[in-house]
Amino acid sequence: MIEGGLTIFAEDLPAQCPPTDAKDVEWIEVYRLLDGPSLAPPAFASHAAKGKPCRPDVDPCRWASCSLVLDVKPMKKLPKFKKCKWAVRISIPEGAGKSKKTSGNHIDFWPYADFVPAATSHTIVSI
Repeated sequence: MIEGGLTIFAEDLPAQCPPTDAKDVEWIEVYRLLDGPSLAPPAFASHAAKGKPCRPDVDPCRWASCSLVLDVKPMKKLPKFKKCKWAVRISIPEGAGKSKKTSGNHIDFWPYADFVPAATSHTIVSI
């Protein structure tokens, strides 16, 4: 969301965040792991917004991002996600925020203040 020439993000972000190589692009089909079968807040909140202390080995800007993945299946193999039962398959339109693909399957996403996940094309899936 751009207001008065300033970009307004959904969360307060650290300095220099998002990084300069993050772009406002469309993602046709990505996934977000969920705590339950709902897009109600805090479904797209970052670890920082949830009050989780940033680990020393993680960049604070990445900690303040919403993690998305291109494929949910590899995530289920990771120990910390084995208990996760829900994900949303969602299309993120251009104009929703800035993002950066950070590894083979992972995307850091910094949504704009006016991004409403439930207003996008989405399906909640059991995983």
